[in-house]
Amino acid sequence: MNPPTIITPRKLTRQEAFLINKKLKAHLPNEITGCQKMFAAVIEHAVQDLGSKSVKERRQAWRFLMGENGGIKTVGALAEIDPDYIKRVLEAFSEMLFSEESEAA
Repeated sequence: MNPPTIITPRKLTRQEAFLINKKLKAHLPNEITGCQKMFAAVIEHAVQDLGSKSVKERRQAWRFLMGENGGIKTVGALAEIDPDYIKRVLEAFSEMLFSEESEAA
């Protein structure tokens, strides 16, 4: 399956990236190792990159988080966050942003 063609609905605000990361962090185990923290930080950084001014950085972050290339599957597994859950959170958030933009137009 090919990665999604959407870059992101638009550049995320810091608050939006914070809310997504907060939701993802809620799925971390209660007892977290240093290794898990490191891989969770990789995911957090990719979500923050969705708010980058650079279209290239946003595109790379989106492909990493939503792509089928295995990157997020590996990192998610090492952080003990279900990669499919990460994708569902981002898809739901993207749909919400698209509907807000449609209503504003």
